[in-house]
Amino acid sequence: MSSRLRCVWMISMALLLAGGILPAQPILFSYPVGTVIIDPGHGGRDPGAVGTYTDEQGQIHEVYEKDVTLAIAEVAAEAVRVCYPDIDVVLTRDDDTYLSLGARTSLANSIPYREGHSKVFISVHVNASSVKSASGFEIWKLESDHVKDFYTALLRESGLVHITERLNTELNEELDHMNGILAEHMVSALEISLPEAVRNRGIKESQFYVLTYAHMPAVLVETGFMSHEQELAQLVTPLYQEQLGYALASGIAAHIEALR
Repeated sequence: MSSRLRCVWMISMALLLAGGILPAQPILFSYPVGTVIIDPGHGGRDPGAVGTYTDEQGQIHEVYEKDVTLAIAEVAAEAVRVCYPDIDVVLTRDDDTYLSLGARTSLANSIPYREGHSKVFISVHVNASSVKSASGFEIWKLESDHVKDFYTALLRESGLVHITERLNTELNEELDHMNGILAEHMVSALEISLPEAVRNRGIKESQFYVLTYAHMPAVLVETGFMSHEQELAQLVTPLYQEQLGYALASGIAAHIEALR
């Protein structure tokens, strides 16, 4: 499929998926999307989960999560760039480089907000479990009751504490709401885009580091299971990596269209 036809398909699906009740008056996180940060999990000396599968010739292959996440993230990033040239798309890594969790969120947070626009953060991973039958994808968002501190001690000491506390509460409420909408867009896009046999494990909540410290709507996507031999054999194929990448891009596109 050509890039032009792929964009037509992706945006059409995004319009179909776009939804969710938006805040009446945007403060920061519900403005139109201006920047998309895609974070391929692990890298360098951190391989992530390690899995093995046996091919049809009986050869055993060892696979690192870091390689699968990068391949999927690169497809997603390129698809969003092509279809939305007015939006900045940033990969936290584009090669086999080690990045700490703090470096990933620091990079995302340091990208300036474009005036009247928001940012989103998508972290790409592959799951693993001691239960070898576990399979499918799942979307993680920050726990709804987690409160971030968006103001500094300097403001607190300046006598503006009451104003900043109120703004902090409103920002947290808006962020939680947009986290939920972003997660819904991603899970719906993956469910529609991937084969019916791929299990949708739904939306879950946690305080993963990148979700806690990324100061923007953020989700962590577990694209499958390294520990499930059949699923791993599928995850390493370029065709399925492309399918997953376009599915992520479609979820991002749905979020973009919902905020326009």
